This record gives sequence, structure tokens and C-alpha cells, in this order.
Amino acid sequence: MGKKKETIQDILDRINEDIETIRDKVEELENHECDSDDDFEDEDEDEDEE
Repeated sequence: MGKKKETIQDILDRINEDIETIRDKVEELENHECDSDDDFEDEDEDEDEE
């Protein structure tokens, strides 16, 4: 089958797979750090100071 040009759909499929992977990791992190939700709010405040 020689080299096939990657179609836009192929790229979108890959991006969607990456998004699913990232969502899974975010869920995993949120589940492990459910007590530290306040830390996320604090980070936003820190950004304003920079």
C-alpha cells in the first residue's frame, strides 16, 4: 500500500483520541486530589500577581 497522504479526517481522529486521553488523565487527577480544589482557585490569584 505505499505511503498514504494523511487526510484531514485522520488528523481529526488522532486529535480526538488525544483529547480522550487527556480527559481520562484529568478525571484521574481530579479523583486523586478532590480535597485540593481550593488550590486551583489560589493558582488563578497567583497569576494576577505576576
